[in-house]
Amino acid sequence: MFFRFCAALSLVVLIAAAGIAVEKQLLDMKRTQTLQVYRLEQLEEKYARLKLRTQELGAPSRLMESLEQAEAERAARRRATVVPLNNRR
Repeated sequence: MFFRFCAALSLVVLIAAAGIAVEKQLLDMKRTQTLQVYRLEQLEEKYARLKLRTQELGAPSRLMESLEQAEAERAARRRATVVPLNNRR
């Protein structure tokens, strides 16, 4: 009778230990999957930014227009900050 009790108790402990081992493996796999999903999202975001930047740099006419506009704005700012000689004291 004692032998059966010990065998049953050992069986329950072994099943519980196996369940804990499987649960630990499952949690490790979920953690790995979460990290991979995070890295994938980061790479997709970086890809989108680089693709946008490539498109911006690959459009020469728009690029030249923006450069000319920026130069005109800088020149206007320089003219606005320069005080005429007859207004100086």
